[in-house]
Amino acid sequence: MAPGILEQQPASEIPNFVKSEKLANHKEAFAQSAATTDYEGELKGIGKHAPAQYPHYLPVWEDTTYPPLEVFEHYEHGKDADPSLPFLKGAEVDDLCANIGAEVKGVQLSKLDKAGQDQLALFVAQKKVVGK
Repeated sequence: MAPGILEQQPASEIPNFVKSEKLANHKEAFAQSAATTDYEGELKGIGKHAPAQYPHYLPVWEDTTYPPLEVFEHYEHGKDADPSLPFLKGAEVDDLCANIGAEVKGVQLSKLDKAGQDQLALFVAQKKVVGK
C-alpha cells in the first residue's frame, strides 16, 4: 500500500522538544482569568513575548456576580394565533428572501391587542427576521 500524505508517528518517536516543559508556559486564550493574567508582564513583555501592542484591548474582568438562573416555564404565544394573520390586513409586507425575512409597513405595534401580539409572534416565528 502506498504511504498516505499524513502518517502518524508512534509515541516513542515523538521528538523530545514536543514533550518538553517549555510548552507549560505557553499562553492559552481560554485559560485566562483575573487571577492568571499578569498585567505588568503583558504591558512590559515577558521573556520572548513582546509587550502588548494595544494595551487598551487587554482583557478586563470585573468583580461582578449574578444570582443563579431561575427555572421558568416558557409559553409560545404564536401557537394560539389565527394563521390567516388578520393583523396584517392593510399592511404592506415585502419578503426579503424566499425563505427568510420580511419588511412590514403600516402596522402600529403599540396598538396591537393580545390576539394581534400572538399573530405577530407567529409571523416572526415563520419569517425568522422581521423589520420595519
